[in-house]
Amino acid sequence: NVRRHFVPRRFTNGVTIKFVNEPSSTVAKGAYISQSVKAGTTVKAGSTITITLSSGKATDVVNYVGKTKKEADAWISNNGLKAVYREIYSTSDAGMIVSQNPSSGTVSSGGSVTFEVSVGKVDVTDFTGKTKTDLDNFVSATNAKYNSSAKLTVSYKEVESDQAAGTILSQSVSGLVNPGTAVSAEVAVGKKVTVTSYAGKSLDSFRSYLSSLGLSLGNVSYAYSDSVASGNLISNDTGTYSAGASINCRVSNGAY
Repeated sequence: NVRRHFVPRRFTNGVTIKFVNEPSSTVAKGAYISQSVKAGTTVKAGSTITITLSSGKATDVVNYVGKTKKEADAWISNNGLKAVYREIYSTSDAGMIVSQNPSSGTVSSGGSVTFEVSVGKVDVTDFTGKTKTDLDNFVSATNAKYNSSAKLTVSYKEVESDQAAGTILSQSVSGLVNPGTAVSAEVAVGKKVTVTSYAGKSLDSFRSYLSSLGLSLGNVSYAYSDSVASGNLISNDTGTYSAGASINCRVSNGAY
């Protein structure tokens, strides 16, 4: 039997009265069942007397885990109970009861039973050819659905590629997967190219050189030089860069 406790009431004589509810198949809901001290008994000031009231007929709980929501609905309706349903992703088929509270014992007439109902596995979209942002947004939105039950995680491995930076090159799983699945993906960071010094060569030849590497000409500054002919490079940025990067240089104005 399930008891429901109420806030105790303290009277001026110092006696505290505490009310509790208890299911009963013979006593009407709200009616008196018993009290902890018999009428006419003398008690000390500060004593507590517990009054037990009926919460109505108790229903034996049937465990519907592994059965359908339709079956649980019928039992709830036939016994004058209330149902609270929480939809969650699960390995069980859609519409199946995954968990129940309470799952045993009794529940008073008009009481509530909470069921977690499966919506099936998580349907993961294949984002190959799309962007890392698209995949991140999908995982975030999916994890927010159905009482945050998807619990997907995602990790990335950066790979040099001719594809635009941020493009998903491959994805470990897609389609229907279990809640809690870890998704891994390869994401393009663009090819790395090495730029060498073009000092002493013309600006046009440097521009063509950068184009052949998939790079572009960045900021061009000018300075006088006694050793480098006018129009030729005094210096340029060197090192390793991602495809599409802009490379700066300094060009000679000739002798001052």
